[in-house]
Amino acid sequence: AKIQSVNRDILQAHVARGEIPVIAGFQGVTQEGRFTSLGRGGSDTSAVAIAAGIGARDCVIYTDVDGVFTADPRVCQKARIIRRIRHEEMLEMASQGSKVLHIRSVHLAAKWGIRLFVKNTFSQDEGTEMISDSEAIEGELVTGVAHSGDEAWFSVGPVPHTRSTLADMFGALASAGINVDIVNQEIRGNGLLVHFTVAGTDVAQARHVIQRVSPAADMHVNQDVAKVSIVGVGMRVHAGVAARMFRALANAGVEIRLVTTSEIKVACLVDRSVLNTAVQALHKEFLESPV
Repeated sequence: AKIQSVNRDILQAHVARGEIPVIAGFQGVTQEGRFTSLGRGGSDTSAVAIAAGIGARDCVIYTDVDGVFTADPRVCQKARIIRRIRHEEMLEMASQGSKVLHIRSVHLAAKWGIRLFVKNTFSQDEGTEMISDSEAIEGELVTGVAHSGDEAWFSVGPVPHTRSTLADMFGALASAGINVDIVNQEIRGNGLLVHFTVAGTDVAQARHVIQRVSPAADMHVNQDVAKVSIVGVGMRVHAGVAARMFRALANAGVEIRLVTTSEIKVACLVDRSVLNTAVQALHKEFLESPV
């Protein structure tokens, strides 16, 4: 379900009486009185939505980790807590595999200007503070290394090469609610070989969609792959970041399968068997060494 509104008045009435409202997250009620679920990440999303609904400036998420780390500390022993991170950097980290906050909650915080904090319920650590993208911050070139082991690489084709080939294929995937991440294409004679990645949980549905849209095309699916990404607003003003990333992976013996970029992110598809090696190599290159 999607959140349409928060009943601000009833919450303020409780507060005015000196009461502390305790609100169940993850769920809502439709106008017809039916209970609904907000789905994955619903508790974080509930908290940020309520903060926005009552006009709060800050929202603190208490969880079982000390904050957002420069990499998964279970993979990289030298990972450290990011004390301040911009909303757009956290959006990229969440979309690229960071599990601390769900992307919906970060998006809501960015949209409504909520200052978001992530802290550990069981410690006194100050945690991570998410600030607005307009606030000045002396940041590093790369803020963090994110990864996802639940990836699937589709290779479809050759398919007829027309102006609408990609639009038809990815429009059908979008209509089925399937998020596509890395996309690449190769021209093969008069046809196209199309590469793209989806979450591992979407493989069966993506197969069905492709078989319907391009029934004559060959389709190969590789689920022994993973995605590793570097994220940081410093990339906007520094040249050669991607080249440096590729060199670090090459030196670590990691072969790159596919690549996608944005202004503040470079993501590579690699074999799942070398994912931890890739994360450690990139963390060492960008977050343990002088820029």
